[in-house]
Amino acid sequence: MRAAAKAEAAKAKAGAQGGEELLLQEEIRPPPEEPTAGQGKDVPHWVSIPSSSLSLPWYAPRTYTTLASARAAGVWTYPTTPKEKAKCAVFSSLHARGHYLGPGLKFGGDWLVYPGDPLRYHSHFVATAFAGLAAGLRPMDVVAFGRLGTATKKAHLLCAWEEGTGEVTYFSIEWANFG
Repeated sequence: MRAAAKAEAAKAKAGAQGGEELLLQEEIRPPPEEPTAGQGKDVPHWVSIPSSSLSLPWYAPRTYTTLASARAAGVWTYPTTPKEKAKCAVFSSLHARGHYLGPGLKFGGDWLVYPGDPLRYHSHFVATAFAGLAAGLRPMDVVAFGRLGTATKKAHLLCAWEEGTGEVTYFSIEWANFG
């Protein structure tokens, strides 16, 4: 009886202040209980997510621990072209020499080459990979790489990978007495 009297007093006070109705904690309905496993189909918004993918018809558990096993299964196909193979070999060679590499598309190359941590150093080179020394580098490309390097205050590194020997040869282009 005491709770009912409190509720009436609160409603009267709210009505006197501005006509808004107050809801007391006792009047608020509790949220509905979550359905159990057997009730899930009766509730229209119930979503059942399986705890394991094994029950899904399109899922087959396969893991590949090496690139060779993934390549044999047809999942991993990179690198296939001579250009892709050259990029992988040049990246590996520069990384083995202690350089940090970042994307170089903005500067007209394949990578930006940093002498140390990119958060502490500026890149010294913009590197472009070629599949071999006879990859068909045009004179206009050499001029364009030189101009890009000068405009960005970096040397342009031409990296040629020979598939037969597996060696990477580096040529640095830097314009002198410009800018």
